[in-house]
Amino acid sequence: MRECPKCGELNGDNNARCYKCNTFIGPVSSYKKICQKCGTIYNGNKSYCDSCGGNLSVYDDAVDTSYSKKSASSVETWMYVIGFLIPIVGLVFGCIQVGKGDKDGARNLFITSIISIVLLAIIYAVRVNKAEKELEDAVKELQDQSSYSYNYDEYEW
Repeated sequence: MRECPKCGELNGDNNARCYKCNTFIGPVSSYKKICQKCGTIYNGNKSYCDSCGGNLSVYDDAVDTSYSKKSASSVETWMYVIGFLIPIVGLVFGCIQVGKGDKDGARNLFITSIISIVLLAIIYAVRVNKAEKELEDAVKELQDQSSYSYNYDEYEW
């Protein structure tokens, strides 16, 4: 099975044209594939990049003359923001990226979420410590003011 360089549809090995878009497929050696991670260009019969192991997609010089390397990660900025503000959601996004095969993006989302959790724990600890200190001060103040003596005999039940 061969992949159409224009639409990506799989065609039989003997097809000269894509059955879906009618694009000339030609022999396998007539088109190139490019690594989605590192941008290395290979001949059409390879499926995976030799240098980074990334998936290859069909590359057409006529269509994409200004190819620049894409980031290895497909994680968008909003995912990092949500992952930082709501760490559990960031961990879920990281798991989704693992499922997509984007290990770099998943790792970055996991790190962002873990940093957020650590910062939240520090803030919580500081607030609890401050509240405990205020409570201790209030108890000490009440103990200092407890010099009042109560005479329970004065009250009749």
